[in-house]
Formats: sequence, structure tokens, C-alpha cells
Amino acid sequence: MPKITEGVQFPTGPEGKRSTLATGVAVFAAAAAPAGEELAGAIRKARKTWRQEYPEMLTRLVEAQSYSAQRAIAIAEAGLAEIYSTFEFVRGGEMVGVEAAM
Repeated sequence: MPKITEGVQFPTGPEGKRSTLATGVAVFAAAAAPAGEELAGAIRKARKTWRQEYPEMLTRLVEAQSYSAQRAIAIAEAGLAEIYSTFEFVRGGEMVGVEAAM
């Protein structure tokens, strides 16, 4: 189990560690879902080479957002929903989901 500190924490993965890379890919893939499975799948597939591929993936995500105001909002909401449902909040040694903490 990772060291517990106060405040917002990245989610704990299956191995008990907090991975910013895995979390980032998951958040961006969830955000991309309203734009279509092709982009969301490409983001998930890029996980192993994320540090090299993220500039292209984020450019594609921004391009998808520029299609319409409604799509931009849907993409933002999907990304935030992933964060709210997976990130954790710790205060006084007690851990709750970010959504519950808000």
C-alpha cells in the first residue's frame, strides 16, 4: 500500500501503487470516448509509449473538441467523470472518493 498523505491522491492500481501514467491514459481515453472509440482506443493503445505519443494524442483530442461546443463539453465532462470516479481524497487518515469528498 502506498504511503497515505492528505488531500487528493491518484488511484491505487492493481499492484497497490499509484501510477500517474496509467491514470493519465485512462482519463484521456475516457475523455475521448464522446469523440468516438477510434480516438479512445488509440489513446489506450499508446499506453506503453505514452510519453512519446501523448503530444499527438492530445492534439487529436483538442481537434475533436473543436468540432462543436457540445462535443467539447461532452469531452470535458467525460474526463472529469473519470477523475471523480477514480481519484481518492484523504483527510485524517480516512480515504474517500473525490466525488464523495466534494
